Amino acid sequence: MDIEGFVRKRIDDYTYEDLTALLASRIREYKDLSEENSCKMAEAVIDEVKTTLELNSLDDDFLKEIVDIPKADVAMGKMGVGSGEPVISLFTEKLQKLFQVQILLH
Repeated sequence: MDIEGFVRKRIDDYTYEDLTALLASRIREYKDLSEENSCKMAEAVIDEVKTTLELNSLDDDFLKEIVDIPKADVAMGKMGVGSGEPVISLFTEKLQKLFQVQILLH
């Protein structure tokens, strides 16, 4: 489940509290978490999405590039569900550019 996408689609239509409860409920459908922990996870995701959306309104193009969500044009089955390597590679590339360092992945 793309929980960030779930939040992005609903963030303008729900209060923070209602979206937290809805997302926490969905998280518990997939994860064996307590209500408290699923709410904390939901709050963290909602806060991250809100922050990212707020960054898009800034004039800092470099910062926008770092938090940009690249469109892969690849179905989950073609990538392999759970495979984060393409995302990690892109993220690593952006971090290397930002901090002008080389990051080695094992």
